[in-house]
Amino acid sequence: MAISRDSLVSGIRATVRLTGLGARLSPALLREAVKRLGTLALVLVIIKLVALVILYFADIHALRARLGAVDLTFQVLFLLAGLGLWRLTRGDRLRPQRVLQLGYLYEIASSLQVALLVNAGDWPDYVLPGWSPTAVWAFMFGLIIPSTLWRVTTVTAVTLAMEPLAIAILVRHGQLTASPEALSARLWPLLGALVATVIFSRLVHGLGLRLSAAREMGAYRLEEKLGEGGMGEVWRATHRTLARPAALKLVSPAHLGRDPVGATARFLQEAQLTATLQCPNTVAVYDFGATEEGTLFYVMELLDGLDLELLVTRHGPLPATRVVPILRQACRSLAEAHAKGLVHRDIKPANLFLCRHGGELDVLKVLDFGLVRRVEANPDARLTADGATTGTPAYLAPEVALGEPAGAPADLYALGCVAVWLLTGQLVFEARSAMDQVARHLRDTPEPPSRKAPFPVPPGLDALVLGCLAKSPADRPSDARALARALDALALPPPAEAELAAWWAERPGTVRPVDAAPPRLMSKVSPRP
Repeated sequence: MAISRDSLVSGIRATVRLTGLGARLSPALLREAVKRLGTLALVLVIIKLVALVILYFADIHALRARLGAVDLTFQVLFLLAGLGLWRLTRGDRLRPQRVLQLGYLYEIASSLQVALLVNAGDWPDYVLPGWSPTAVWAFMFGLIIPSTLWRVTTVTAVTLAMEPLAIAILVRHGQLTASPEALSARLWPLLGALVATVIFSRLVHGLGLRLSAAREMGAYRLEEKLGEGGMGEVWRATHRTLARPAALKLVSPAHLGRDPVGATARFLQEAQLTATLQCPNTVAVYDFGATEEGTLFYVMELLDGLDLELLVTRHGPLPATRVVPILRQACRSLAEAHAKGLVHRDIKPANLFLCRHGGELDVLKVLDFGLVRRVEANPDARLTADGATTGTPAYLAPEVALGEPAGAPADLYALGCVAVWLLTGQLVFEARSAMDQVARHLRDTPEPPSRKAPFPVPPGLDALVLGCLAKSPADRPSDARALARALDALALPPPAEAELAAWWAERPGTVRPVDAAPPRLMSKVSPRP
């Protein structure tokens, strides 16, 4: 039986077409399949290396002779191919569908190599009747890598066909002699392996689909977990009919603690109060509710960008001309919240998100109202539980550190700390511990940002930041609107649109395309008891 090079190339191309693009696999299952493929490829590389060591350093003459029947270069090439496939599964150079296609080709080529190696020469005693290494390999691959019915049937059939192809090649070159009865006993298990692989692979794939279908909250389907904290998880989600991406924050009953009723009330109040805020610089809430199993969730807009903590950590401090518009947008969000009697209580760079939104650049969103407090005549009318954390030490106002109720001036103090971070890339007070940091907020006088900033800071901005950092709330700006007006009065020219566009364009790792890794989490889970 002659096998020409053109025939092999045509067969490979046909296999690639038949494997498809994975459109029927959900994104979560695609990522899981790629992850498993990488693990399987690495395990096979290790097994091949161990086998080569045994063959060439142990006194197993028969196996050495059997390996000599095939080209040693073949072994080395497959080792390199396995390593290359493993490396591709750990990066994002190729789409998951393309990586899986390469994995299927690796499965088929590996089965041919195994079949040539095992069948070279007379069949030894360890090749049991009715047993085929190719069948085992195809079954293992189909079971481990989730796939669709059409794809697993096609790829498994081509993989198993490598056994008779290898036998035909070896017979033609005089390296295998076998009777028709022996050939029949050798090949008939392949049909059973095909049926078993398809059935069990579909069982595994069906389980994955059921789990994926179970990951639905209301009208939203969960796609990928973006983060988690002490109170639950945040997922990237898509509306099932509108195809609108969103961030979905959920809390399972196990995360509700010893007071599930109170935790449920606080969670739903957080969603309700955040939904009442209409400022474009406040994260938008689309929906909230609870499942029959008691899992709480609410749905927020999903944005491309990065929070101010990551922004400065990754790209360094910003010039004053860019910091002032960012602070002004934060003031707009806080002004609305304060007017409704709400205090954020956890303003910090990680809760201020800079993004491109609606064709505009450097749009700021205030996130995570998980510690929000309603300022009412009743001082106990608050959302957080007794003893809950009421802020972050590096951005904690002195009066809050002393145990006083947090009011709107505490948010402005924290915003002043954020301004120092943006201008200098440093905290207002560096400290060795959280307690030491709180003590410095109570005791020490902050330095003007201009002393530590790499860019020029106007004296007026210096004075405004130091005013926000005043120890007494009465010495700070009267409210967020007053602070916004003072920022406007500085009359600093905003950065040019072309300059901002160039900044975003030069940082492709900041905003990721839709078909790559998902954008950074738009909202965070608040750690609470």
